[in-house]
Amino acid sequence: MTEHYRPQLKEPPKNSEFNYAVDLTTRWHGPYLYIRAKYACPSPLAVTPFFERDFVRLGVVFANKWNLWARRYNDEWLCLEEDLTLQQCFQRMRTDAWFEF
Repeated sequence: MTEHYRPQLKEPPKNSEFNYAVDLTTRWHGPYLYIRAKYACPSPLAVTPFFERDFVRLGVVFANKWNLWARRYNDEWLCLEEDLTLQQCFQRMRTDAWFEF
């Protein structure tokens, strides 16, 4: 799935102090697979030069059944779909505005 998102990573903006995505990774934590974006913080006032933020959570229910979660603006997770195949989750992520960054 990160291959779908990687082409959306853009060149760093010129003379900008705003954060921008530079990389994508995945990680497992318990029964959840997370897709996370790494952001650069170019501002001279930034506390750290980079930070990471999960924006997709896929929860394993049982064999080939997954729940699809999106992270809200307030850092709470919202379950959008239940009992999907992994391919159905990926398709939803490609077409749903919840999974844009």
